[in-house]
Amino acid sequence: MDSVPSSEALTNACRDAYDAWLTAIADGLRGYGVPPDTAAGLSVTLLSCLEGALVLCRAQQSVQPLHHVAEHLTALVHPHLPGPGPCPGPQ
Repeated sequence: MDSVPSSEALTNACRDAYDAWLTAIADGLRGYGVPPDTAAGLSVTLLSCLEGALVLCRAQQSVQPLHHVAEHLTALVHPHLPGPGPCPGPQ
């Protein structure tokens, strides 16, 4: 990623990859009943948190950051799901 500004091809490849991931996450959230207008923003938050946690995992040589992030992201997403109770399956 550090060389992206000097390489248009790499810039486009990175953009395409992140766009595909964001689309997949947003589609998954919508499949669980998250409203479309909320799913797009949540997908950016989820991917950003996971990417940051992976960096911390490498630096700390531990998977603990992923465990912390997963717990908090679950709490972040849950209020946007339809109905009470545990997370439903895809619709």
